[in-house]
Amino acid sequence: MHTYIISFLIVSLLGNTADRISDIKSKQTLDLNHAFTFEKDSVNELPHGWKNISGEWKVTDDEENKVISQVAPKPKSYCNIAIIDTLQEKNIRISARMKFTGGKKERGGGIVWRYQDTKNYYLLWINPFNNCITEYRIKNGHRVELPIYGRTRLPDVPFKIALHKWYQIELQVIEDEYIFFIDGKELFRETDKAFTKEGYVGIWTKADAQTYFDNIEVQPLLFKVRTDNSE
Repeated sequence: MHTYIISFLIVSLLGNTADRISDIKSKQTLDLNHAFTFEKDSVNELPHGWKNISGEWKVTDDEENKVISQVAPKPKSYCNIAIIDTLQEKNIRISARMKFTGGKKERGGGIVWRYQDTKNYYLLWINPFNNCITEYRIKNGHRVELPIYGRTRLPDVPFKIALHKWYQIELQVIEDEYIFFIDGKELFRETDKAFTKEGYVGIWTKADAQTYFDNIEVQPLLFKVRTDNSE
């Protein structure tokens, strides 16, 4: 099911991004949320408001709870993507519940944002096989890991990931900075300027990975510029 709740988040572009994150949390007055729980969507169908880019995405029953998942047992695509086709935004907060249930060759998946086309977008990969989390830039079809603040070596962030367990994930996209949380804890932040305009938001899985997504919420973040005399 999807619902629309009118609201706005007013934040300042003055100061560093950490200040902006604080502003986001403290200056919320009115909000525009796009929330999907899938409870009123039909099983074995693509939910309303979504577009199947690659793979085969459908609503699935998970112990009497409806979720969205990639259901093709042997998808032809290496990267299976579904996007919310009613929303294009630049600065957003994305949250979702994820559960990793299996996969013979691959496991895991994550979030897609600023999606332009099949060869240009950002993605976050939660990888249960290697117990790590990584963000990538896909530009002109080429995948590059994004560097993490404070790290000079591998971009992968170690994190023990269990199968058949629900995780609450959140990604804050603010101008050229991307901040990732899992179960309410900030895990890392990265920056990149490859895609600076608005794009679609979506989810993805790799190859035959079996992953459930539920309670997906996208919250656009609207900014105002604050002058030196502003409070």
